[in-house]
Amino acid sequence: MDRKPAIAIIDDHPMLRAGLSGVLASRGFEVVAQVDSGDDFVAVLQEGESVDLVLLDIDLGDENGLAVLQRLRKIRPELFVVILSHHDEAHIVQTALDRGAHGFILKRESGETLAVTLKSILQGVTPVLSPMIQVALRRDSERKKPIDELSARELEVLRLLAMGYRYREIADDLGVSKRTVEYHSQALREKLDAESLVDLVRIADEYLPRESLNKAAREKRKREDGGATNT
Repeated sequence: MDRKPAIAIIDDHPMLRAGLSGVLASRGFEVVAQVDSGDDFVAVLQEGESVDLVLLDIDLGDENGLAVLQRLRKIRPELFVVILSHHDEAHIVQTALDRGAHGFILKRESGETLAVTLKSILQGVTPVLSPMIQVALRRDSERKKPIDELSARELEVLRLLAMGYRYREIADDLGVSKRTVEYHSQALREKLDAESLVDLVRIADEYLPRESLNKAAREKRKREDGGATNT
């Protein structure tokens, strides 16, 4: 008879760990470790405990679960690491997957959904997103983004600001006055709820196509190189 999959739980809420352990045990898993920090789990591994999969919370008091994820993927790349969290924001899910998570499950999913998801991952089907996470991601993708409200000119100004252009340079590039660029910059801050130029740059980096920004950078370098050659 095949042995039961060995599961570890990293969560800083003892009652949740205990309840989760019971749910898993009733569905054919063996919980071999329950700890409240990444350091404690590493100690478990160093003691020689065999673990197939670890359920990892993101919010671990003073510790960031995503940092723990990166650490575990580095020291034990063969270990399945699955995020179990109350977070369903798209950027958090994507960050977890980018850092090597094999799955992402919401804490409010049913015990049966949890079991099915873990079994799929243990069979090598990765990454797996639980049904509620999939619904949340679809909802986020369908939600209209603030940047969709910008005019073509505002998008152009935002792109150039993100590449480090000054107001006067943007004005020259677009053939408008510096005052017009300042007006567009203020409108961008209001529409995107940005308090500073740094916020605008961050938003541009998140939403504008990378190739668009790279093209602007190449154009700026070409213009600066040409100016240096002419002097």
